[in-house]
Amino acid sequence: MRTTFGRNLKITVAEQHRNALSAILAGVLGAEKGTPRPNLDTFKLDDGFNIGFFFVPASQALAEDAMHIAPWLELLVDDPENAARAVIAHGAGRVEYEDKSHPYVKLPGGLTLRFARASG
Repeated sequence: MRTTFGRNLKITVAEQHRNALSAILAGVLGAEKGTPRPNLDTFKLDDGFNIGFFFVPASQALAEDAMHIAPWLELLVDDPENAARAVIAHGAGRVEYEDKSHPYVKLPGGLTLRFARASG
């Protein structure tokens, strides 16, 4: 059986982080924002990959500490350090991690991003 990744990822996050996530993903990283449902924002990246944020009351979302140990998401960019600085300037936090060759940031709501250099 041949298996590959799909083009969609769904993250559940507290609704209080909605505006900050939109500012970072659409405003800073240039993702195309959609709102297919009142409690769902999607962000389409240049390669067609979609990150969907399902917004719930804080009591129904994982705590940020729990999100910190959840899987992280790698984004390929031209300049990883510059991307990390720009995201941090809009409310994300730097994550110290044993891998010093890539910058890691924590988005509002707790999702960790790893920035890596796009090849080409």
